[in-house]
Amino acid sequence: MAADVENDDMFIDTLPDYLRCPVCLCCLTNPYQTPCGHRFCKDCILPIMHSRTALCPVDRTPVDATNTFPDNAAKLQINALKIRCLNEGCDWRGEYSDKGNHKCAYAPIPCDFCNTLVCKADLDTHKTVCPQRKVVCEHCGLEVVCSELTHHHDQCSNYPLLCQYACSSGPIPRKDIDKHYQGCPSHPIPCTMAPFGCEQLVKRGDLPEHVLTCGPKHAHKMASALLELQKQVAELSVRVGAQGESTHTLETTLYPCSGQFTWRIDEIRSKILAAEAGEPVASVIYSPSFYSFESGYKMCLCVYPAGDNNEGFLSLYLVLMKGQFDEVLPWPFQKRVVLSLLNCRIPNQPLLKDIHPDPRLHYFHRPESPRNVGYGYPKYIALSKLMNEDSDFVENGAIFIRAIVFHNL
Repeated sequence: MAADVENDDMFIDTLPDYLRCPVCLCCLTNPYQTPCGHRFCKDCILPIMHSRTALCPVDRTPVDATNTFPDNAAKLQINALKIRCLNEGCDWRGEYSDKGNHKCAYAPIPCDFCNTLVCKADLDTHKTVCPQRKVVCEHCGLEVVCSELTHHHDQCSNYPLLCQYACSSGPIPRKDIDKHYQGCPSHPIPCTMAPFGCEQLVKRGDLPEHVLTCGPKHAHKMASALLELQKQVAELSVRVGAQGESTHTLETTLYPCSGQFTWRIDEIRSKILAAEAGEPVASVIYSPSFYSFESGYKMCLCVYPAGDNNEGFLSLYLVLMKGQFDEVLPWPFQKRVVLSLLNCRIPNQPLLKDIHPDPRLHYFHRPESPRNVGYGYPKYIALSKLMNEDSDFVENGAIFIRAIVFHNL
């Protein structure tokens, strides 16, 4: 075992060999003496005494607990030895016996941030420069480790940046830099006349003045492009109109599956109140048109929210309309139609009303105008049954009216 150099340096005078343990080679600690007269540290000799081969490490003489004892004489000699503090900067001197009482101000203690051993007297100074100390970012207020501050600045949303186009705006927080570039007067952007031949990049702030000089050079090309654009717009308008007509034709040729059409009327209570107040727009509502069957009769439904004569009832009528297949259909119209107001609470209990067309009535003759006068029920349902908040026929402010056309009747 190598000698403890620090232990030796602690003694002002050279440590005598007779006070050095032959096992650890350090100054004796709690010295014990064997029957052969050799001295050892207590912690060095006890394991040997209790081992199978309890022999003195120096001369191999048997040793045991009965003939090995504490050496108080050696202990007194050691306690009287002159020592010094080995901590740098400390001038303490004293006897070995005073070693435990010396509270050195220069003793190394671990730094709270980096755990490095630092002289106690220098600890406060060390903490002010320790790379692991916590510091607060002056830009965002976030606490970070000092050694990572530079990396944090590379990501900090409030870190000030200078405009890459060297404008006069000064430092700009990183989070605002992209927005700044969108309006930066020094940001080079294509000239607004670029579609007409100008290839220059111009500072945003200089663009108006540039266009004044650039515009006349490309006016001819711009005029040609404008004329071409007008031509394309005109052609597109024609195509859109044609498309609209096709869509209208498609919509008006739709027919309900199995001769059935369902009409949703939203905000029915508001419409009733408006009709009762005499608002012309609200007095009558027509449904989208539908066909009774494929290549069949065109028709729609008509509702007077407050009744024909504002008598406290909702009126419901079936209206025949001029359709695309009237020439090949038998007239007058004689199909049975069932009108029903759907019950939103009890689905199998709608309010049903039948229409059995009378061929003598003009309502069912072939329409000569876009639509005939409607035929149906002026007092289809009392308004009180719809205005009631607990109405079975109103759900989310809407009512649902269904028309079923029976083809074979």
